[in-house]
Amino acid sequence: MNIVFMFPYRGIGGVSLLFLRLANLIKDRVNVFIVDYDDGYMAKHLPEGVAFMPLGNVSKLPGDCTIVFQSSAAWRIESFEKLPVSAKVFFWNLHPQNVSGDLITNTRSSKIRKLANSFSVFRRSKLRRFIHDLHQYDSLCFMDSENISATSKSLHLKEDFRLLPILTDGAPFEKNATKTSDHEGMLWLGRVEEFKVEPLIYLLRELDRVSEKNTVFRIIGEGRGLNVIKNDLVNGFINLKIVFLGELSGQTLVSEIKKSTLCFGMGTSALDMAKYYMPVVCMDYSYDEIKCPVTYKFLYEVSGYSLGRELPVYKEGGLSNIESILQDVVMSRCDVATRCYDYWARNHSPDAVFEIINAIKGARYTVGEITANRYDRADIFTRVLNLVLKFLPRRNSNTDVYKI
Repeated sequence: MNIVFMFPYRGIGGVSLLFLRLANLIKDRVNVFIVDYDDGYMAKHLPEGVAFMPLGNVSKLPGDCTIVFQSSAAWRIESFEKLPVSAKVFFWNLHPQNVSGDLITNTRSSKIRKLANSFSVFRRSKLRRFIHDLHQYDSLCFMDSENISATSKSLHLKEDFRLLPILTDGAPFEKNATKTSDHEGMLWLGRVEEFKVEPLIYLLRELDRVSEKNTVFRIIGEGRGLNVIKNDLVNGFINLKIVFLGELSGQTLVSEIKKSTLCFGMGTSALDMAKYYMPVVCMDYSYDEIKCPVTYKFLYEVSGYSLGRELPVYKEGGLSNIESILQDVVMSRCDVATRCYDYWARNHSPDAVFEIINAIKGARYTVGEITANRYDRADIFTRVLNLVLKFLPRRNSNTDVYKI
């Protein structure tokens, strides 16, 4: 069998890491290809024994392959028209808003959002049919219940979709030290941009409110949101001491994780910390400023395999439960860390690879069927908006595609 992981992207991110890990885990069982830019993250970190196919040469992929995508509207997939028509497709929904029926999802202006989305009826109708067909032919799965809920709500769907949790690679069995005094503050792991910025800003303000003087909070990750934190927030903190570590990898990253008192992250980042026996708070996401109290949860407290839910944006007085979280870590750090690790081991360890392989093998929808149904062509209003976007300044150099 030939399995292709296709995600052209230059930056480090959860999807690239997931696909690389899967490729490495299954390369001895099936033939594995990675499709990326020549200078993409996956291309630069290609596992031994995995074939690389440049994005421009995807027409040369085997006709009997199954291509794994992060779920997306087909018209947003770069070089889709060059793929072999006989190739089967497997779409894995890895972000709640990847297949949104709305033209605009992340503007701060609710008036602009409402006006633009009044023209979304044709887009929503096409995406609804697309998702329905993928589901009918076993070519669609969702990483958690939040992805199912958000997609179903956006597209007005009622199907009983299949859950397929993501995995990480393993870690040596080694319990971390339990004494808080042995550690060096708290840690955030993950990119600092888009839907992660506002939750991080809110968290830092809450921690500054309840922490002792000179409490260290380290941030591992890059992104445009760092400028806001560095320029507008840091100098106003009374108790927090923010340390910016940039992007780390390998043993340096592991070392920073292991010396943390408490970790914060969403998605793959949360799992990558839990596997080292760390207490991990699974963060939720928001594109908007957070004006209501947040209820934080440890990783083992989430439901439906969720690795990040959308935070409400309505105004409501009150405080978060961050003080209770900190107290739990002080009183029962070893127990919290063990329960986070156990949750990872049960649901997201490399053992999950067998279920993932079976799901990919079962996909029956093809590239040719997508093009025959014109799912690779956007509706008129989406095409007009994408045309406008071509003339706007590019905000993301990690991809050559800027479409909605």
